[in-house]
Amino acid sequence: MTARSPHSGHRRPQNRTPLIAAVAAGVLGLAIAAQAALATGSEGTAGVRALAVPRAAGEERLTATRRITGVFDGELTRFTAAATPSPKGQRVGGRDPLFELADGAVLKNVILGAPASDGVRCLGSCTLENVYWEDVGEDAAAFLGESPDAAYVVSGGGAAGAADTVFRFDGAGTLTVRNFEAVGFGELVRSCGDCAKRFRRHVVLEDVTATALGGDLAGSTPTSATPSG
Repeated sequence: MTARSPHSGHRRPQNRTPLIAAVAAGVLGLAIAAQAALATGSEGTAGVRALAVPRAAGEERLTATRRITGVFDGELTRFTAAATPSPKGQRVGGRDPLFELADGAVLKNVILGAPASDGVRCLGSCTLENVYWEDVGEDAAAFLGESPDAAYVVSGGGAAGAADTVFRFDGAGTLTVRNFEAVGFGELVRSCGDCAKRFRRHVVLEDVTATALGGDLAGSTPTSATPSG
């Protein structure tokens, strides 16, 4: 069971009313609370609203994954992968991420350009603050912590051009996405229901603006097993 939204082709009124949904998918171990607004707004390429990305203060190409253990402030540097870009829409594991965050790490004020490879990977609780994905690669970010107390927070920022999933939630705990904008994507949050390890997960969406939504705001792959944790 997933939180569904109206068609993204609807025009946004001056005083938009957020789409509010609450979903509990017990058998999938996924609980979703969503507050999101669908919008078209100012148009960009091919009539799709353009993602507002701050001007990059610099450029850096990464030849290997940068591992973060504390707080990393990119100061609005644009990072890209020096390797072959990740095919869009693949599952986690196909390519290396640009950034891998240890439990408790913070990544902020970063722009991920194209190619973005596998974006950001969180191995435990993490915070992504004002992180922008100009052209999502495999996934914008994957959350993989196994503690039921893990807390993943995406605050500010935005993502564009995800052929499939923006945020891949395969771990345990709670994912909160707030003050975030997603443009041109298949699904905002996807939870793994058929992975070898299954966990109970909670997803909270606060003040999320979704444009050119291709599917559901959040959902899970099917599973017949009861999650643990």
